[in-house]
Amino acid sequence: MARGTYKCAKETKKRLLETVIELIKEKGYANVSVRDICRTAEVSSGSFYHHYPSKEALVLDAYYHIDQYVTKEFIEKCEKQPPRDSIRSLLGLYLKLIDEEIGLLVKEYYRVMLAGMNISALDPHRPYYQALCAQAERGITDGSFRRECEAKEIAEYFMRFLRSEIFDWAIHGGNYNLVAQFLKDYELALWGIVASKER
Repeated sequence: MARGTYKCAKETKKRLLETVIELIKEKGYANVSVRDICRTAEVSSGSFYHHYPSKEALVLDAYYHIDQYVTKEFIEKCEKQPPRDSIRSLLGLYLKLIDEEIGLLVKEYYRVMLAGMNISALDPHRPYYQALCAQAERGITDGSFRRECEAKEIAEYFMRFLRSEIFDWAIHGGNYNLVAQFLKDYELALWGIVASKER
Protein backbone atom coordinates (compact mmCIF):
# COMPACT_ATOMS: atom_id res chain seq x y z
CA MET A 1 0.00 0.00 0.00
CA ALA A 2 1.40 3.40 -0.96
CA ARG A 3 2.21 5.74 1.90
CA GLY A 4 -0.41 8.31 0.83
CA THR A 5 -3.09 5.62 0.55
CA TYR A 6 -2.21 4.28 4.00
CA LYS A 7 -2.41 7.78 5.51
CA CYS A 8 -5.79 8.37 3.84
CA ALA A 9 -7.13 5.01 5.10
CA LYS A 10 -5.90 5.78 8.62
CA GLU A 11 -7.60 9.19 8.59
CA THR A 12 -10.85 7.65 7.30
CA LYS A 13 -10.87 5.08 10.11
CA LYS A 14 -10.12 7.80 12.66
CA ARG A 15 -13.05 9.88 11.37
CA LEU A 16 -15.38 6.88 11.51
CA LEU A 17 -14.27 6.02 15.06
CA GLU A 18 -14.76 9.57 16.33
CA THR A 19 -18.12 9.85 14.57
CA VAL A 20 -19.60 6.62 15.92
CA ILE A 21 -18.66 7.60 19.49
CA GLU A 22 -20.27 11.03 19.14
CA LEU A 23 -23.42 9.81 17.39
CA ILE A 24 -24.08 7.01 19.86
CA LYS A 25 -23.60 9.40 22.78
CA GLU A 26 -26.06 11.80 21.16
CA LYS A 27 -28.71 9.43 19.76
CA GLY A 28 -28.18 6.01 21.31
CA TYR A 29 -26.85 2.91 19.59
CA ALA A 30 -30.15 1.65 18.19
CA ASN A 31 -30.86 5.03 16.54
CA VAL A 32 -27.57 5.24 14.65
CA SER A 33 -27.25 3.60 11.25
CA VAL A 34 -24.24 3.03 9.03
CA ARG A 35 -25.77 5.65 6.72
CA ASP A 36 -25.82 8.19 9.62
CA ILE A 37 -22.21 7.42 10.43
CA CYS A 38 -21.11 7.79 6.80
CA ARG A 39 -23.06 11.02 6.29
CA THR A 40 -21.69 12.65 9.45
CA ALA A 41 -18.12 11.46 8.85
CA GLU A 42 -18.35 12.41 5.16
CA VAL A 43 -17.26 8.93 4.15
CA SER A 44 -18.84 6.83 1.40
CA SER A 45 -20.61 3.62 2.38
CA GLY A 46 -18.16 1.75 0.12
CA SER A 47 -15.28 3.15 2.13
CA PHE A 48 -17.04 2.24 5.37
CA TYR A 49 -17.48 -1.39 4.31
CA HIS A 50 -13.91 -1.50 3.06
CA HIS A 51 -12.78 -0.91 6.67
CA TYR A 52 -15.60 -2.52 8.67
CA PRO A 53 -18.05 -5.32 7.87
CA SER A 54 -20.69 -3.84 10.20
CA LYS A 55 -21.57 -1.17 12.74
CA GLU A 56 -20.77 -3.72 15.47
CA ALA A 57 -17.21 -4.12 14.18
CA LEU A 58 -16.77 -0.35 14.27
CA VAL A 59 -18.03 -0.27 17.87
CA LEU A 60 -15.40 -2.82 18.88
CA ASP A 61 -12.66 -0.83 17.15
CA ALA A 62 -13.85 2.40 18.78
CA TYR A 63 -13.51 0.75 22.16
CA TYR A 64 -9.95 -0.37 21.47
CA HIS A 65 -8.54 2.86 20.14
CA ILE A 66 -7.04 3.34 23.61
CA ASP A 67 -3.89 1.77 22.18
CA GLN A 68 -3.10 5.07 20.47
CA TYR A 69 -2.67 6.66 23.91
CA VAL A 70 -0.04 4.14 24.98
CA THR A 71 2.72 6.28 23.50
CA LYS A 72 6.46 6.04 24.00
CA GLU A 73 6.24 9.15 26.21
CA PHE A 74 3.50 7.64 28.37
CA ILE A 75 5.51 4.42 28.82
CA GLU A 76 8.62 6.43 29.74
CA LYS A 77 6.56 8.24 32.39
CA CYS A 78 5.35 4.88 33.73
CA GLU A 79 8.92 3.56 33.89
CA LYS A 80 9.82 6.36 36.31
CA GLN A 81 7.11 5.29 38.77
CA PRO A 82 7.13 2.31 41.15
CA PRO A 83 5.43 -0.66 39.41
CA ARG A 84 2.24 -0.48 41.50
CA ASP A 85 1.88 3.20 40.52
CA SER A 86 2.70 2.60 36.86
CA ILE A 87 0.00 -0.10 36.65
CA ARG A 88 -2.43 2.31 38.34
CA SER A 89 -1.51 4.91 35.68
CA LEU A 90 -2.14 2.42 32.86
CA LEU A 91 -5.48 1.27 34.26
CA GLY A 92 -6.46 4.86 35.04
CA LEU A 93 -5.70 5.88 31.45
CA TYR A 94 -8.13 3.22 30.21
CA LEU A 95 -10.88 4.28 32.59
CA LYS A 96 -10.37 7.98 31.92
CA LEU A 97 -10.88 7.28 28.22
CA ILE A 98 -14.08 5.35 28.97
CA ASP A 99 -15.36 8.12 31.23
CA GLU A 100 -14.46 11.09 29.03
CA GLU A 101 -14.73 9.75 25.48
CA ILE A 102 -16.51 6.44 25.12
CA GLY A 103 -19.09 6.75 27.88
CA LEU A 104 -21.99 4.34 27.87
CA LEU A 105 -21.06 3.13 24.38
CA VAL A 106 -19.32 0.57 26.57
CA LYS A 107 -22.73 -1.12 27.02
CA GLU A 108 -22.84 -1.75 23.27
CA TYR A 109 -19.30 -3.09 23.38
CA TYR A 110 -20.35 -5.69 25.95
CA ARG A 111 -23.46 -6.56 23.95
CA VAL A 112 -21.37 -7.08 20.80
CA MET A 113 -18.74 -9.00 22.73
CA LEU A 114 -21.31 -11.35 24.23
CA ALA A 115 -22.76 -11.93 20.76
CA GLY A 116 -19.49 -13.71 19.96
CA MET A 117 -17.61 -11.32 17.67
CA ASN A 118 -13.82 -11.53 17.54
CA ILE A 119 -12.47 -9.87 20.68
CA SER A 120 -9.21 -8.08 19.95
CA ALA A 121 -9.03 -6.90 23.58
CA LEU A 122 -7.70 -10.33 24.46
CA ASP A 123 -4.91 -10.11 21.88
CA PRO A 124 -1.59 -10.31 23.79
CA HIS A 125 0.13 -8.28 21.04
CA ARG A 126 -1.90 -5.14 21.74
CA PRO A 127 0.29 -2.24 22.94
CA TYR A 128 -1.89 -1.76 26.02
CA TYR A 129 -1.58 -5.42 27.07
CA GLN A 130 2.17 -5.39 26.38
CA ALA A 131 2.61 -2.27 28.53
CA LEU A 132 0.75 -3.93 31.43
CA CYS A 133 2.94 -7.03 31.11
CA ALA A 134 6.11 -4.93 31.11
CA GLN A 135 5.10 -3.10 34.30
CA ALA A 136 4.09 -6.37 35.95
CA GLU A 137 7.51 -7.83 35.07
CA ARG A 138 9.18 -4.79 36.66
CA GLY A 139 7.19 -5.41 39.84
CA ILE A 140 8.22 -9.06 39.99
CA THR A 141 11.86 -8.24 39.28
CA ASP A 142 12.16 -5.51 41.92
CA GLY A 143 10.33 -7.58 44.55
CA SER A 144 7.19 -5.40 44.73
CA PHE A 145 5.01 -8.27 43.51
CA ARG A 146 5.00 -11.88 44.59
CA ARG A 147 7.66 -13.85 42.74
CA GLU A 148 5.40 -16.85 42.23
CA CYS A 149 3.25 -14.68 39.95
CA GLU A 150 4.02 -14.38 36.24
CA ALA A 151 3.82 -11.06 34.40
CA LYS A 152 1.21 -12.42 31.99
CA GLU A 153 -0.87 -13.69 34.91
CA ILE A 154 -0.77 -10.26 36.58
CA ALA A 155 -1.66 -8.47 33.32
CA GLU A 156 -4.64 -10.78 32.80
CA TYR A 157 -5.70 -10.31 36.42
CA PHE A 158 -5.78 -6.55 35.93
CA MET A 159 -7.59 -6.83 32.60
CA ARG A 160 -10.32 -8.84 34.37
CA PHE A 161 -10.35 -6.26 37.16
CA LEU A 162 -10.69 -3.47 34.60
CA ARG A 163 -13.58 -5.18 32.84
CA SER A 164 -15.40 -5.67 36.14
CA GLU A 165 -14.98 -1.98 37.05
CA ILE A 166 -16.29 -0.88 33.64
CA PHE A 167 -19.15 -3.37 33.63
CA ASP A 168 -20.35 -2.32 37.07
CA TRP A 169 -20.22 1.36 36.09
CA ALA A 170 -22.16 0.61 32.89
CA ILE A 171 -24.94 -1.37 34.59
CA HIS A 172 -25.33 1.52 37.06
CA GLY A 173 -25.89 3.84 34.09
CA GLY A 174 -22.60 5.67 34.63
CA ASN A 175 -24.08 7.38 37.69
CA TYR A 176 -20.87 7.45 39.74
CA ASN A 177 -17.35 8.68 39.12
CA LEU A 178 -15.63 5.75 37.43
CA VAL A 179 -12.05 6.93 37.99
CA ALA A 180 -12.59 7.87 41.65
CA GLN A 181 -14.16 4.47 42.38
CA PHE A 182 -11.31 2.73 40.58
CA LEU A 183 -8.72 4.50 42.73
CA LYS A 184 -10.40 3.10 45.85
CA ASP A 185 -10.81 -0.40 44.42
CA TYR A 186 -7.27 -0.58 43.04
CA GLU A 187 -5.65 -0.79 46.46
CA LEU A 188 -7.85 -3.76 47.32
CA ALA A 189 -7.10 -5.40 43.97
CA LEU A 190 -3.35 -5.05 44.61
CA TRP A 191 -3.57 -7.07 47.83
CA GLY A 192 -3.44 -10.40 46.02
CA ILE A 193 -0.20 -9.76 44.12
CA VAL A 194 1.97 -7.47 46.25
CA ALA A 195 4.83 -9.07 48.14
CA SER A 196 4.20 -9.31 51.89
CA LYS A 197 6.92 -6.72 52.63
CA GLU A 198 5.00 -4.20 50.48
CA ARG A 199 1.70 -4.55 52.37
